[in-house]
Amino acid sequence: MTDRGIAMTESADSTSTTRERRIATAAAALARHADPGPTALGSLTDEQLVVLHGAGDPPALLTPWLDRSAGSDAERELLLSSAARGQLASGGVAPERTLASVEGREPVGDPDDLLPAALPAGIVGRRVYSRRRVTLTDLDDPARGAVQAFADLDGSVMQEQISANGIHHFTMSTADSAARVQALWILGDPELDGEPDGEAAPEVHSGTFEELLADSDLGAILASPVQRVQILVEDRAEGERRILWVVHDGGSPVALQPSDPTSEDPSLQRSVLDAVRVGRDGLRAQLSEFLSAG
Repeated sequence: MTDRGIAMTESADSTSTTRERRIATAAAALARHADPGPTALGSLTDEQLVVLHGAGDPPALLTPWLDRSAGSDAERELLLSSAARGQLASGGVAPERTLASVEGREPVGDPDDLLPAALPAGIVGRRVYSRRRVTLTDLDDPARGAVQAFADLDGSVMQEQISANGIHHFTMSTADSAARVQALWILGDPELDGEPDGEAAPEVHSGTFEELLADSDLGAILASPVQRVQILVEDRAEGERRILWVVHDGGSPVALQPSDPTSEDPSLQRSVLDAVRVGRDGLRAQLSEFLSAG
């Protein structure tokens, strides 16, 4: 183990079991901060999160600043080593030998392994072990960053708002609270509702994106979008993935999803889609459903 990160493995040896137990316990402890919420947990940089996750590829970790700044593997290692030193100095991580001494026990595994303090461990645990992950990305404006949410069976959600500069802001909340934040990120101005007229269920329009551009109801919205956001929902327990796109022109949001939910590699431009006009309340309800892992 080098000083660049925490060794998190899936093996069944005693070292990984102890480490993963610590991280899972810390993640569970964050649930009490969800309701009432939202509760800010703090912020971490791209490099700090990579260090905390350790060796291997962290699951679905978005690192926009690190990806742009590290021109080579050597530069990346230098940035991560610097982040590890900073975490060590600030108490974000500590060697196993130090933790064992403080806790009055013998070191388990490599005494030089870096392990996270309680709060960073909880954040890593939520990212690694939460049942459902929801990722929002802007298809046209990378400068907006992204939003990820990690939902658990206890109804709590850890939300991660990622800036283009690689700063990750973490909060704990309920699914409904997280859905409100996501709806605001997608639609912006709270006055933008775009609710379909009348109380009847909105009409579903089907076709490729090109065909929908000719639709009398949706064509004008899809042809001149202000924003196009992709929502990727991954249920890791069931191994299922869902994808939804929200397109709006500043006044009328349209939600689109593949007509065949089992299709591989769905695409906004190539797949046959089901499209419907939605309002803020309808979108928020759908997001809340996505975030309900129970």
